[in-house]
Amino acid sequence: MSQQREQIRGVWEQVLGHGEFTDDENFFAVGGHSLLAAQVAARINRVTPTRIAVRDLFDHPTVAALDELIASRTV
Repeated sequence: MSQQREQIRGVWEQVLGHGEFTDDENFFAVGGHSLLAAQVAARINRVTPTRIAVRDLFDHPTVAALDELIASRTV
């Protein structure tokens, strides 16, 4: 598993207050909402070299999808 994917998962755990997310769980299905999405985007922007917008979390709502999006923008 990539370090970046673990960072994303860690951000979710911090923001949502619980952990053990699989790569394919939907952020909004596990308790996320728009205000928490803004927090996730801000924290991810601090720990990765690429910037994401809140909208990106709506379009890529899983750890795996966000990881792939960030990786595609980093290259």
